[in-house]
Amino acid sequence: MNAMSAVRRRRREHFELDRRQQYFRQVREFTIAYMRKQ
Repeated sequence: MNAMSAVRRRRREHFELDRRQQYFRQVREFTIAYMRKQ
């Protein structure tokens, strides 16, 4: 039971990290496109 909760917690942390990386990638691409317009 305790091991399962640890695995679940680790999986959730991985999901949060992946979502954060996708967010930063979108922000960086948006910033590059914005700089190119000017």
